Amino acid sequence: MDKKKWVLILDGALLIMAAAVVPATQWMFLNLPDCAAAKIGLLCPSCGGTRCVRAFFSGDFGAAFSFNPFFFVMIWYLGAALVLLNIGVLLGVKWAEKVARIMTGWQAVIIAAVAFAVFGVVRNLV
Repeated sequence: MDKKKWVLILDGALLIMAAAVVPATQWMFLNLPDCAAAKIGLLCPSCGGTRCVRAFFSGDFGAAFSFNPFFFVMIWYLGAALVLLNIGVLLGVKWAEKVARIMTGWQAVIIAAVAFAVFGVVRNLV
């Protein structure tokens, strides 16, 4: 299967997942246990992440940012990478595909993981 078909499959899967976000987060609110860190008075790096994603996909960007700034930035970042991947693969713009691959490469994943950990420490100090 060529790259164009893979990108179109990825786009379709992400579109279905985005449409399911709001109902899925409602189920999570009702069925998942409270965060263990919150029970001892700390905020883990992902605290507020579910509310952030739900507010983001409901169009309330201010609330999304206030719930979890890291998740908010990562949604935009991954969205930009997806747009660039589509431009690169589907329209044949080589630089866009190259930038998308850099944005989602292993170095970017390591940087995001370190930033996530630092965010978790900083949000408890402020």
